[in-house]
Amino acid sequence: MADTNKLWKFPGAISDWLQTGHKELSFLKQIEGTSPYTKIQTEFQRISNSSIDLISIRKKIKGYEKIGFLILAPSLSLTYYGHEYVSSQTENERRIILRNSLLNIKFWNPTEKNMDGDFDIYPFKSTLYLLLKLGYLTKLEAGNKLIYVKKDSELDKIISEIKEKRTNNEEYPFWYKEDGSTTDASINNPIQHMFSLYSSTDFVIKQGNKILINPDKLNEVKDLFENIEDIEGSDSFISPSTERISYNPRILDEQSVSDSPVIRRNTLYSRDNISLERSNRAHTKLINDMVTKLKSYGFDEREILQTNHIDLFTDKNNKIFLCEMKSLNSTNQTSQIRKGISQLLEYEYFDLVNKKTTKEILKFLILEKKPDIDEYINFIRYCNIYILWKDDDDFVGDSESINLFNLFIE
Repeated sequence: MADTNKLWKFPGAISDWLQTGHKELSFLKQIEGTSPYTKIQTEFQRISNSSIDLISIRKKIKGYEKIGFLILAPSLSLTYYGHEYVSSQTENERRIILRNSLLNIKFWNPTEKNMDGDFDIYPFKSTLYLLLKLGYLTKLEAGNKLIYVKKDSELDKIISEIKEKRTNNEEYPFWYKEDGSTTDASINNPIQHMFSLYSSTDFVIKQGNKILINPDKLNEVKDLFENIEDIEGSDSFISPSTERISYNPRILDEQSVSDSPVIRRNTLYSRDNISLERSNRAHTKLINDMVTKLKSYGFDEREILQTNHIDLFTDKNNKIFLCEMKSLNSTNQTSQIRKGISQLLEYEYFDLVNKKTTKEILKFLILEKKPDIDEYINFIRYCNIYILWKDDDDFVGDSESINLFNLFIE
């Protein structure tokens, strides 16, 4: 069994937060000397025999999740959550491993610019999130825009605990509950996610002994709670609605899919608003194009149905044509394809199989373009799902999928 050196769960880019301008955050300097960055950087370079600047990359993403190093000489392995492993032999492979390890920490919509270490990953952490986890803040009332600060004497105790835990290479339970007990912070907590999007200077202002949420950010907070999913679809399909079928008009309003000039405003959403707008337009266009295609082959628009979950389905000759549409770009293909597969299986089971249908269900994943990696097509077919994508003004696909599609509509 390989020797595993578990590096403790660390609270993000402390030195970044020291530049916020809040003197009240100066207590962080007391623990900067034991920043886990130093330990991680030293261990990473020692094991990998590499000069990769892990610290600067971690500062860019402002993450805190635990990274474990497995010593499998002469190669390096990094774990995702301590149970999935990859190995490397070369410098470039190490970069790929580092990239994959970071991206698999489940940040909100992480993207990568290129393979030479230049990462464009949306910040996961903020000063406010750190303060909440350290127990510096004890009560949050977003409605009243108030956050109360702990006493300095309690801060001293927290700092001592952190130093002791780090000295002993132990994990520290950062999240303080109101009763004073502690627990690990959950990355699935939407409140924590919400505060992770802002630095203290953007999100909060200090007045006396209180930290106030910037009123200008409250609408953004509301939007984040309402749009906590990825740019398409909704996780609500996990609990399917009983309101299944809608006869709403199928041709939806749409704009040109080409990106029109948009004036950027200084926002700290976790997703790029222009990408979001473009994705929504592309998704709508895929639906409309398929409706137009079906109508051109004689399908009655009133029989081309949707639910509050399913993009499009219709039936003919005792077969059901079930569609999920996905826009694609260079950074989201894996996540979009995974989501499309899971949604189709979900909809098939909850919306159709549970309705005791005896009809054959043809599941089709409809993509904006052909996936860059051909193996994705094989994987989709392995899941017993057919695949089509747009090519110019028509739908195409692998031979089996396009042949079945043509047989269905003709």
